[in-house]
Amino acid sequence: MKTTIYKLEVLGSECPACQELYKRVVEAAKKLKLDTDILYSNDIQRIIDIGLQSAPILIINDEVALKRELLTVDDLVELLNTYNEDSHHPCAGCSGNCNCH
Repeated sequence: MKTTIYKLEVLGSECPACQELYKRVVEAAKKLKLDTDILYSNDIQRIIDIGLQSAPILIINDEVALKRELLTVDDLVELLNTYNEDSHHPCAGCSGNCNCH
């Protein structure tokens, strides 16, 4: 599966929910075999600059993908898959032009 995810970042304070989201994002990325760094930042000013008032926040490829939610690992896998090329197609090599699905 060719991935288009080049950056994952969790923004939050040191609160348990923020730390748990980071842990779950790491686990979801491992399940998908993503080869990308996963950053954690507790820069409150950055959260405010983005225009949000609370955390946790998941940023995928510099885009706010999730805010103030703590998804399960499976739900995070599903979310991350929306950023993957051909993730909707099981063989990921035919561009959907075959009958393999």
